[in-house]
Amino acid sequence: MVKILKNSRGDSSVMPILLILIVSFFAITTILVKQIDGNLIAMQKSRYEKAISMAINTSLATVELSDDSNLEAISMGYTVHNQMMLDKTKLAKVFEDVLYRNVQAKSVYQKNQFNQYIPLMGVLQNDRISFLAYCGKDLENPNSTTLTPWQDYPLYVHDEADGKRIYLTLGDDYFTLIDESIPWTTESNRNYDSLSNLNMTEKQKNELLYKVVKDDINSFANTYKESHNHYTFTLRNFDKNSFLASINDVTVFCVVEGIPIKTILSNEPDKSFYMAKFGGASLKRADQ
Repeated sequence: MVKILKNSRGDSSVMPILLILIVSFFAITTILVKQIDGNLIAMQKSRYEKAISMAINTSLATVELSDDSNLEAISMGYTVHNQMMLDKTKLAKVFEDVLYRNVQAKSVYQKNQFNQYIPLMGVLQNDRISFLAYCGKDLENPNSTTLTPWQDYPLYVHDEADGKRIYLTLGDDYFTLIDESIPWTTESNRNYDSLSNLNMTEKQKNELLYKVVKDDINSFANTYKESHNHYTFTLRNFDKNSFLASINDVTVFCVVEGIPIKTILSNEPDKSFYMAKFGGASLKRADQ
């Protein structure tokens, strides 16, 4: 009887080892699956980032001036308030064509699906930032869920002393409005002055532009973006160094959110890819 009990106890000693092997197997499998998930997301992010970079660079290489450009200033050597404006419609068309081709969005359905993950395209130039929302909502036409019209916003900050608006430009000057009731776009209503009179350096101005642009991106995306799936858009990966390096006479950028990729461990698209891609261009006369 004693011998039987000893054999039984000896046989049962295999169970803890077997349990350890099973737990180890599932642990290793889980780690491998997570690594595969991470690699899939990283590959998708890399693919989109390269596609956006190429689209921005190509659109910048084919920019055309709009009718709003100050042609007289250009003929004088482009010295008056950096008033050189792009044809944003043509720029967006080139950008979209290259981007769709790189992400292999060929049909209208595929393009519309992809557009749900582009909150906006933006152009920073001269005295304003302009936004175009993809699959956005036009507040004046709530039934519209296509591209919203380009919308221009001034680059202003508040003077801490009197609370008045100071309108920044990409040049070395700023302006205030003579009459606050008249639209800021009215050139004759502007009073220009040098940034040096505000004791503001170019570096300080660019720091302010970084904050203004970041706040405007978040505000515009949450106001005009149609498809957020009940969550608020917050731009996380806003690379300050890339932005400051891109600020020149013109900066074109695109913001991408939640890449639509369903991984092994989740049926929900990964939403960790809130990124902004920038590209800068300096437009000058051919003889400069």
